[in-house]
Amino acid sequence: MWTFPYLQGIVRCFSLACVITLSICVHAQDRNALEAQRNRLLEDIKQTNLQIAKTEKTKANELKRFELIKSQVNQREELLKNIQSDILSVNRQIEVNRQEIKTLKDDIQALTDEYSLILRKSYKIQLGTDPMLLILSSDNVNQAFQRWLYINQIKKMRGEQLATIQTKQISLEEKVKQLANYQSEQKKLLEQEVQQKESLLSELEQKESLLNRLKEDENYLKSQLRNQQKKQRELQNAIQKIIAEEIERQKREAEERARREAASKPKEDGKAPEKEARPERKLRPELPSTPQMAALSKSFDQNKGKLPWPVDKGVISKRFGTQAHSVLNNVSISNNGIDIRTDHNVPVKAVFDGVVVGKKFIPGQHYLVLVRHGKFYTIYANVTNVVVREGQEISTGDTIGYSPTDDDAYSEIHFELWKETVKQNPADWLRK
Repeated sequence: MWTFPYLQGIVRCFSLACVITLSICVHAQDRNALEAQRNRLLEDIKQTNLQIAKTEKTKANELKRFELIKSQVNQREELLKNIQSDILSVNRQIEVNRQEIKTLKDDIQALTDEYSLILRKSYKIQLGTDPMLLILSSDNVNQAFQRWLYINQIKKMRGEQLATIQTKQISLEEKVKQLANYQSEQKKLLEQEVQQKESLLSELEQKESLLNRLKEDENYLKSQLRNQQKKQRELQNAIQKIIAEEIERQKREAEERARREAASKPKEDGKAPEKEARPERKLRPELPSTPQMAALSKSFDQNKGKLPWPVDKGVISKRFGTQAHSVLNNVSISNNGIDIRTDHNVPVKAVFDGVVVGKKFIPGQHYLVLVRHGKFYTIYANVTNVVVREGQEISTGDTIGYSPTDDDAYSEIHFELWKETVKQNPADWLRK
Protein backbone atom coordinates (compact mmCIF):
# COMPACT_ATOMS: atom_id res chain seq x y z
CA MET A 1 0.00 0.00 0.00
CA TRP A 2 2.79 2.41 0.95
CA THR A 3 5.64 1.01 -1.14
CA PHE A 4 4.32 2.14 -4.55
CA PRO A 5 4.07 5.92 -3.94
CA TYR A 6 7.42 5.82 -2.16
CA LEU A 7 9.07 4.13 -5.17
CA GLN A 8 7.44 6.69 -7.48
CA GLY A 9 9.21 9.46 -5.52
CA ILE A 10 12.57 7.66 -5.78
CA VAL A 11 12.15 7.12 -9.57
CA ARG A 12 11.22 10.79 -10.10
CA CYS A 13 14.25 11.87 -8.05
CA PHE A 14 16.63 9.63 -10.03
CA SER A 15 15.18 10.69 -13.42
CA LEU A 16 15.42 14.37 -12.55
CA ALA A 17 19.02 13.93 -11.36
CA CYS A 18 19.96 12.29 -14.70
CA VAL A 19 18.30 15.07 -16.71
CA ILE A 20 19.96 17.78 -14.61
CA THR A 21 23.42 16.16 -14.88
CA LEU A 22 23.15 15.73 -18.67
CA SER A 23 21.85 19.29 -19.10
CA ILE A 24 24.68 20.76 -17.01
CA CYS A 25 27.38 18.77 -18.90
CA VAL A 26 26.11 19.75 -22.38
CA HIS A 27 25.60 23.37 -21.35
CA ALA A 28 29.08 23.57 -19.78
CA GLN A 29 30.71 22.17 -22.95
CA ASP A 30 28.87 24.65 -25.18
CA ARG A 31 29.71 27.62 -22.97
CA ASN A 32 33.36 26.59 -22.58
CA ALA A 33 33.73 26.46 -26.38
CA LEU A 34 32.07 29.88 -26.73
CA GLU A 35 34.25 31.37 -24.00
CA ALA A 36 37.44 30.00 -25.62
CA GLN A 37 36.39 31.47 -28.98
CA ARG A 38 35.48 34.80 -27.33
CA ASN A 39 38.89 35.05 -25.62
CA ARG A 40 40.64 34.34 -28.93
CA LEU A 41 38.61 37.03 -30.70
CA LEU A 42 39.27 39.57 -27.94
CA GLU A 43 43.01 38.86 -28.26
CA ASP A 44 42.82 39.25 -32.06
CA ILE A 45 41.01 42.60 -31.68
CA LYS A 46 43.59 43.75 -29.14
CA GLN A 47 46.45 42.89 -31.55
CA THR A 48 44.69 44.61 -34.46
CA ASN A 49 44.16 47.72 -32.32
CA LEU A 50 47.87 47.86 -31.55
CA GLN A 51 48.73 47.46 -35.25
CA ILE A 52 46.32 50.24 -36.24
CA ALA A 53 47.88 52.53 -33.62
CA LYS A 54 51.37 51.81 -35.00
CA THR A 55 50.40 52.45 -38.63
CA GLU A 56 51.25 56.02 -39.59
CA LYS A 57 48.46 58.08 -41.16
CA THR A 58 50.14 58.58 -44.54
CA LYS A 59 48.85 58.09 -48.05
CA ALA A 60 51.09 55.07 -48.53
CA ASN A 61 49.56 53.45 -45.45
CA GLU A 62 45.90 54.30 -46.06
CA LEU A 63 45.11 50.98 -47.76
CA LYS A 64 46.94 49.15 -44.97
CA ARG A 65 44.92 51.03 -42.32
CA PHE A 66 41.73 50.28 -44.23
CA GLU A 67 42.57 46.55 -44.35
CA LEU A 68 43.30 46.56 -40.62
CA ILE A 69 40.05 48.33 -39.74
CA LYS A 70 38.13 46.04 -42.10
CA SER A 71 39.70 43.05 -40.35
CA GLN A 72 38.78 44.52 -36.98
CA VAL A 73 35.17 45.04 -38.09
CA ASN A 74 34.99 41.36 -39.12
CA GLN A 75 36.47 40.28 -35.79
CA ARG A 76 34.02 42.50 -33.90
CA GLU A 77 31.04 41.11 -35.84
CA GLU A 78 32.20 37.57 -35.07
CA LEU A 79 32.58 38.51 -31.41
CA LEU A 80 29.03 39.90 -31.34
CA LYS A 81 27.71 36.64 -32.81
CA ASN A 82 29.63 34.76 -30.13
CA ILE A 83 28.16 36.90 -27.31
CA GLN A 84 24.65 36.56 -28.76
CA SER A 85 25.06 32.76 -28.97
CA ASP A 86 26.19 32.73 -25.33
CA ILE A 87 23.18 34.86 -24.33
CA LEU A 88 20.87 32.36 -26.05
CA SER A 89 22.65 29.49 -24.27
CA VAL A 90 22.27 31.19 -20.88
CA ASN A 91 18.61 32.02 -21.62
CA ARG A 92 17.95 28.36 -22.44
CA GLN A 93 19.63 27.29 -19.20
CA ILE A 94 17.61 29.83 -17.22
CA GLU A 95 14.42 28.33 -18.67
CA VAL A 96 15.65 24.79 -17.93
CA ASN A 97 16.41 25.80 -14.33
CA ARG A 98 12.96 27.34 -13.92
CA GLN A 99 11.35 24.12 -15.15
CA GLU A 100 13.58 22.06 -12.84
CA ILE A 101 12.67 24.29 -9.87
CA LYS A 102 8.96 23.83 -10.66
CA THR A 103 9.42 20.04 -10.91
CA LEU A 104 11.32 19.94 -7.62
CA LYS A 105 8.63 21.99 -5.88
CA ASP A 106 5.91 19.65 -7.23
CA ASP A 107 7.92 16.62 -6.08
CA ILE A 108 8.47 18.08 -2.62
CA GLN A 109 4.74 18.78 -2.33
CA ALA A 110 3.85 15.22 -3.42
CA LEU A 111 6.41 13.72 -1.03
CA THR A 112 5.16 15.94 1.81
CA ASP A 113 1.57 14.77 1.17
CA GLU A 114 2.72 11.14 1.23
CA TYR A 115 4.69 11.78 4.40
CA SER A 116 1.56 13.24 6.03
CA LEU A 117 -0.34 10.06 5.19
CA ILE A 118 2.40 7.95 6.74
CA LEU A 119 2.33 10.08 9.88
CA ARG A 120 -1.46 9.75 10.14
CA LYS A 121 -1.22 5.99 9.71
CA SER A 122 1.51 5.83 12.35
CA TYR A 123 -0.61 7.93 14.70
CA LYS A 124 -3.61 5.59 14.33
CA ILE A 125 -1.44 2.61 15.19
CA GLN A 126 -0.13 4.27 18.34
CA LEU A 127 -3.48 5.89 19.36
CA GLY A 128 -4.63 4.46 22.65
CA THR A 129 -1.98 1.83 22.92
CA ASP A 130 1.75 1.29 22.94
CA PRO A 131 3.13 -0.47 19.81
CA MET A 132 4.72 -3.12 22.05
CA LEU A 133 1.35 -3.80 23.75
CA LEU A 134 -0.19 -4.15 20.27
CA ILE A 135 2.34 -6.86 19.47
CA LEU A 136 1.93 -8.65 22.84
CA SER A 137 -1.86 -8.65 22.51
CA SER A 138 -1.66 -10.73 19.31
CA ASP A 139 -3.66 -13.99 19.17
CA ASN A 140 -0.67 -16.01 17.97
CA VAL A 141 3.02 -15.77 17.11
CA ASN A 142 2.35 -15.27 13.35
CA GLN A 143 0.04 -12.31 14.02
CA ALA A 144 2.61 -10.80 16.41
CA PHE A 145 5.33 -11.14 13.77
CA GLN A 146 3.13 -9.53 11.09
CA ARG A 147 2.30 -6.60 13.43
CA TRP A 148 6.01 -6.17 14.25
CA LEU A 149 6.88 -6.10 10.53
CA TYR A 150 4.11 -3.60 9.79
CA ILE A 151 5.15 -1.22 12.61
CA ASN A 152 8.81 -1.35 11.55
CA GLN A 153 7.88 -0.77 7.87
CA ILE A 154 5.93 2.36 8.87
CA LYS A 155 8.91 3.65 10.90
CA LYS A 156 11.38 2.92 8.08
CA MET A 157 9.21 4.55 5.42
CA ARG A 158 8.72 7.60 7.61
CA GLY A 159 12.50 8.04 7.99
CA GLU A 160 13.23 7.42 4.29
CA GLN A 161 10.46 9.74 3.14
CA LEU A 162 11.79 12.50 5.38
CA ALA A 163 15.34 11.97 4.00
CA THR A 164 14.02 12.15 0.40
CA ILE A 165 12.21 15.43 1.14
CA GLN A 166 15.38 16.89 2.66
CA THR A 167 17.47 15.81 -0.39
CA LYS A 168 14.94 17.38 -2.74
CA GLN A 169 14.96 20.56 -0.67
CA ILE A 170 18.77 20.79 -0.97
CA SER A 171 18.51 20.27 -4.76
CA LEU A 172 15.89 23.00 -4.93
CA GLU A 173 18.09 25.45 -3.04
CA GLU A 174 21.04 24.63 -5.35
CA LYS A 175 18.90 25.20 -8.45
CA VAL A 176 17.71 28.57 -7.10
CA LYS A 177 21.38 29.59 -6.58
CA GLN A 178 22.27 28.44 -10.12
CA LEU A 179 19.39 30.44 -11.53
CA ALA A 180 20.64 33.58 -9.75
CA ASN A 181 24.17 32.97 -11.17
CA TYR A 182 22.85 32.49 -14.71
CA GLN A 183 20.79 35.67 -14.45
CA SER A 184 23.92 37.54 -13.31
CA GLU A 185 25.90 36.13 -16.26
CA GLN A 186 23.07 37.09 -18.60
CA LYS A 187 23.23 40.69 -17.36
CA LYS A 188 27.04 40.85 -17.92
CA LEU A 189 26.72 39.40 -21.43
CA LEU A 190 24.01 41.91 -22.36
CA GLU A 191 26.27 44.73 -21.16
CA GLN A 192 29.12 43.32 -23.28
CA GLU A 193 26.80 43.14 -26.28
CA VAL A 194 25.89 46.86 -25.93
CA GLN A 195 29.58 47.82 -25.54
CA GLN A 196 30.68 45.78 -28.59
CA LYS A 197 27.87 47.24 -30.73
CA GLU A 198 29.05 50.76 -29.87
CA SER A 199 32.66 49.86 -30.77
CA LEU A 200 31.48 48.25 -34.02
CA LEU A 201 29.54 51.38 -34.99
CA SER A 202 32.63 53.54 -34.44
CA GLU A 203 34.81 51.18 -36.51
CA LEU A 204 32.27 51.10 -39.35
CA GLU A 205 32.36 54.90 -39.47
CA GLN A 206 36.19 54.85 -39.68
CA LYS A 207 36.04 52.19 -42.38
CA GLU A 208 33.54 54.19 -44.46
CA SER A 209 35.60 57.39 -44.11
CA LEU A 210 38.81 55.65 -45.23
CA LEU A 211 37.01 53.91 -48.09
CA ASN A 212 35.75 57.22 -49.46
CA ARG A 213 39.26 58.71 -49.32
CA LEU A 214 40.80 55.69 -51.03
CA LYS A 215 38.25 55.76 -53.85
CA GLU A 216 39.32 59.31 -54.68
CA ASP A 217 42.69 57.97 -55.93
CA GLU A 218 41.99 54.77 -57.84
CA ASN A 219 45.08 55.16 -60.03
CA TYR A 220 47.32 54.90 -56.98
CA LEU A 221 45.47 51.78 -55.82
CA LYS A 222 45.71 50.18 -59.25
CA SER A 223 49.45 50.85 -59.28
CA GLN A 224 49.78 49.15 -55.88
CA LEU A 225 47.71 46.22 -57.12
CA ARG A 226 49.94 45.75 -60.20
CA ASN A 227 53.02 45.66 -57.97
CA GLN A 228 51.40 43.07 -55.71
CA GLN A 229 50.38 40.92 -58.67
CA LYS A 230 53.91 41.06 -60.08
CA LYS A 231 55.33 39.88 -56.74
CA GLN A 232 52.72 37.13 -56.60
CA ARG A 233 53.68 35.87 -60.09
CA GLU A 234 57.37 35.80 -59.13
CA LEU A 235 56.54 33.82 -55.99
CA GLN A 236 54.32 31.32 -57.85
CA ASN A 237 56.91 30.79 -60.58
CA ALA A 238 59.54 30.05 -57.94
CA ILE A 239 57.23 27.61 -56.10
CA GLN A 240 56.22 25.76 -59.27
CA LYS A 241 59.84 25.47 -60.39
CA ILE A 242 60.99 24.00 -57.05
CA ILE A 243 58.07 21.51 -56.93
CA ALA A 244 58.64 20.45 -60.57
CA GLU A 245 62.37 19.94 -59.89
CA GLU A 246 61.60 17.95 -56.74
CA ILE A 247 59.13 15.69 -58.58
CA GLU A 248 61.67 15.14 -61.36
CA ARG A 249 64.41 14.34 -58.83
CA GLN A 250 62.17 11.83 -57.04
CA LYS A 251 61.33 10.21 -60.40
CA ARG A 252 64.99 9.84 -61.29
CA GLU A 253 65.70 8.25 -57.93
CA ALA A 254 62.74 5.87 -58.37
CA GLU A 255 63.95 4.85 -61.83
CA GLU A 256 67.48 4.29 -60.48
CA ARG A 257 66.10 2.11 -57.67
CA ALA A 258 64.07 0.09 -60.19
CA ARG A 259 67.19 -0.45 -62.38
CA ARG A 260 69.25 -1.60 -59.40
CA GLU A 261 66.50 -4.00 -58.30
CA ALA A 262 66.19 -5.42 -61.86
CA ALA A 263 69.99 -5.85 -62.12
CA SER A 264 70.13 -7.68 -58.79
CA LYS A 265 67.56 -10.31 -59.86
CA PRO A 266 69.06 -13.60 -61.25
CA LYS A 267 68.50 -14.05 -65.03
CA GLU A 268 66.56 -17.12 -66.19
CA ASP A 269 68.36 -19.26 -68.85
CA GLY A 270 66.90 -19.30 -72.33
CA LYS A 271 64.66 -16.32 -71.77
CA ALA A 272 65.09 -13.01 -73.47
CA PRO A 273 65.04 -10.01 -71.16
CA GLU A 274 61.61 -8.49 -70.87
CA LYS A 275 61.09 -5.07 -72.40
CA GLU A 276 60.39 -2.32 -69.96
CA ALA A 277 56.74 -1.30 -69.94
CA ARG A 278 56.17 2.18 -71.23
CA PRO A 279 55.00 4.44 -68.42
CA GLU A 280 51.43 5.64 -68.69
CA ARG A 281 51.29 9.29 -69.66
CA LYS A 282 50.06 11.53 -66.86
CA LEU A 283 48.14 14.76 -67.30
CA ARG A 284 50.32 16.34 -64.59
CA PRO A 285 53.58 15.24 -62.94
CA GLU A 286 53.18 13.06 -59.86
CA LEU A 287 55.62 12.01 -57.17
CA PRO A 288 56.61 8.33 -57.26
CA SER A 289 55.49 6.67 -54.05
CA THR A 290 57.73 4.77 -51.63
CA PRO A 291 56.50 3.10 -48.41
CA GLN A 292 58.03 5.93 -46.34
CA MET A 293 56.43 8.64 -48.50
CA ALA A 294 53.08 6.86 -48.48
CA ALA A 295 53.14 6.61 -44.67
CA LEU A 296 54.08 10.30 -44.28
CA SER A 297 51.42 11.37 -46.80
CA LYS A 298 48.78 9.33 -44.96
CA SER A 299 49.81 10.77 -41.59
CA PHE A 300 49.73 14.33 -42.97
CA ASP A 301 46.31 13.73 -44.57
CA GLN A 302 44.91 12.37 -41.28
CA ASN A 303 45.88 15.63 -39.55
CA LYS A 304 43.66 17.82 -41.71
CA GLY A 305 42.15 20.48 -39.46
CA LYS A 306 44.65 19.65 -36.70
CA LEU A 307 47.91 21.16 -37.98
CA PRO A 308 49.49 23.85 -35.77
CA TRP A 309 49.80 27.38 -37.12
CA PRO A 310 53.18 28.40 -38.57
CA VAL A 311 53.30 31.24 -35.99
CA ASP A 312 52.20 31.13 -32.35
CA LYS A 313 50.02 34.27 -32.63
CA GLY A 314 48.47 35.46 -35.85
CA VAL A 315 45.36 36.50 -37.75
CA ILE A 316 44.51 35.59 -41.34
CA SER A 317 44.65 38.90 -43.22
CA LYS A 318 44.07 37.54 -46.75
CA ARG A 319 42.19 34.34 -47.38
CA PHE A 320 42.62 31.62 -49.98
CA GLY A 321 41.10 31.83 -53.45
CA THR A 322 39.57 34.53 -55.61
CA GLN A 323 37.93 37.44 -53.82
CA ALA A 324 36.77 40.97 -54.55
CA HIS A 325 39.25 43.79 -54.04
CA SER A 326 38.51 45.57 -50.78
CA VAL A 327 38.20 49.01 -52.48
CA LEU A 328 38.26 48.82 -56.29
CA ASN A 329 34.96 47.94 -57.94
CA ASN A 330 34.78 45.01 -60.39
CA VAL A 331 38.36 43.98 -59.54
CA SER A 332 39.17 40.51 -58.21
CA ILE A 333 42.34 39.35 -56.51
CA SER A 334 43.57 35.79 -56.19
CA ASN A 335 45.53 34.18 -53.37
CA ASN A 336 47.06 30.70 -53.67
CA GLY A 337 47.47 30.48 -49.90
CA ILE A 338 46.76 32.64 -46.88
CA ASP A 339 48.54 35.71 -45.50
CA ILE A 340 49.00 35.71 -41.73
CA ARG A 341 49.47 38.97 -39.87
CA THR A 342 51.69 38.59 -36.80
CA ASP A 343 54.25 40.39 -34.63
CA HIS A 344 57.79 41.35 -35.66
CA ASN A 345 60.61 38.81 -35.50
CA VAL A 346 58.55 35.84 -34.26
CA PRO A 347 59.62 32.27 -35.13
CA VAL A 348 58.03 30.78 -38.25
CA LYS A 349 57.63 27.05 -37.55
CA ALA A 350 57.11 23.84 -39.51
CA VAL A 351 53.53 22.59 -39.26
CA PHE A 352 54.51 18.91 -39.74
CA ASP A 353 57.46 16.54 -40.02
CA GLY A 354 59.16 16.76 -43.41
CA VAL A 355 62.21 17.54 -45.53
CA VAL A 356 63.29 21.00 -46.72
CA VAL A 357 63.36 20.74 -50.53
CA GLY A 358 63.66 24.39 -51.51
CA LYS A 359 64.98 27.70 -50.23
CA LYS A 360 65.09 30.81 -52.40
CA PHE A 361 65.58 34.53 -51.88
CA ILE A 362 63.05 36.68 -53.77
CA PRO A 363 63.80 40.43 -53.88
CA GLY A 364 61.17 42.39 -51.98
CA GLN A 365 59.69 39.21 -50.47
CA HIS A 366 62.56 37.88 -48.37
CA TYR A 367 62.96 34.08 -48.37
CA LEU A 368 60.74 31.30 -49.68
CA VAL A 369 61.06 27.86 -48.01
CA LEU A 370 59.39 24.64 -49.22
CA VAL A 371 58.99 21.57 -47.00
CA ARG A 372 57.88 18.21 -48.42
CA HIS A 373 55.66 15.88 -46.36
CA GLY A 374 55.32 12.83 -48.58
CA LYS A 375 53.09 13.99 -51.45
CA PHE A 376 52.24 17.23 -49.66
CA TYR A 377 54.16 20.51 -49.57
CA THR A 378 53.97 23.44 -47.18
CA ILE A 379 55.33 26.80 -48.36
CA TYR A 380 56.53 29.58 -46.09
CA ALA A 381 57.15 32.94 -47.81
CA ASN A 382 58.26 36.42 -46.68
CA VAL A 383 60.50 34.77 -44.07
CA THR A 384 63.77 36.29 -42.83
CA ASN A 385 66.81 34.82 -41.06
CA VAL A 386 66.16 31.31 -42.39
CA VAL A 387 67.87 28.69 -40.18
CA VAL A 388 67.22 25.53 -42.25
CA ARG A 389 69.01 24.19 -45.33
CA GLU A 390 67.91 22.15 -48.33
CA GLY A 391 67.82 18.42 -47.64
CA GLN A 392 67.42 18.93 -43.89
CA GLU A 393 64.85 16.78 -42.08
CA ILE A 394 62.70 18.82 -39.70
CA SER A 395 59.99 18.06 -37.15
CA THR A 396 56.69 19.69 -36.24
CA GLY A 397 57.36 22.99 -34.46
CA ASP A 398 60.97 23.36 -35.62
CA THR A 399 61.90 26.96 -36.44
CA ILE A 400 62.33 27.65 -40.16
CA GLY A 401 63.04 31.39 -39.92
CA TYR A 402 61.50 34.58 -38.55
CA SER A 403 58.82 37.08 -39.51
CA PRO A 404 60.16 40.29 -41.11
CA THR A 405 60.73 43.57 -39.27
CA ASP A 406 60.70 46.04 -42.19
CA ASP A 407 57.14 47.27 -41.52
CA ASP A 408 56.37 49.76 -38.75
CA ALA A 409 53.04 48.24 -37.71
CA TYR A 410 53.20 44.46 -38.11
CA SER A 411 54.69 41.51 -39.96
CA GLU A 412 52.95 39.37 -42.54
CA ILE A 413 53.98 35.93 -43.74
CA HIS A 414 52.53 33.98 -46.66
CA PHE A 415 51.63 30.31 -46.19
CA GLU A 416 50.57 27.78 -48.84
CA LEU A 417 49.77 24.07 -48.84
CA TRP A 418 49.90 21.87 -51.97
CA LYS A 419 49.11 18.23 -52.63
CA GLU A 420 51.61 17.47 -55.39
CA THR A 421 50.70 20.21 -57.91
CA VAL A 422 47.22 20.96 -56.57
CA LYS A 423 46.80 23.99 -54.30
CA GLN A 424 44.82 23.45 -51.07
CA ASN A 425 43.11 25.94 -48.78
CA PRO A 426 45.50 26.11 -45.80
CA ALA A 427 42.72 27.35 -43.47
CA ASP A 428 41.02 23.95 -43.86
CA TRP A 429 44.15 22.19 -42.60
CA LEU A 430 45.15 24.42 -39.69
CA ARG A 431 43.82 23.97 -36.18
CA LYS A 432 40.81 26.17 -35.49
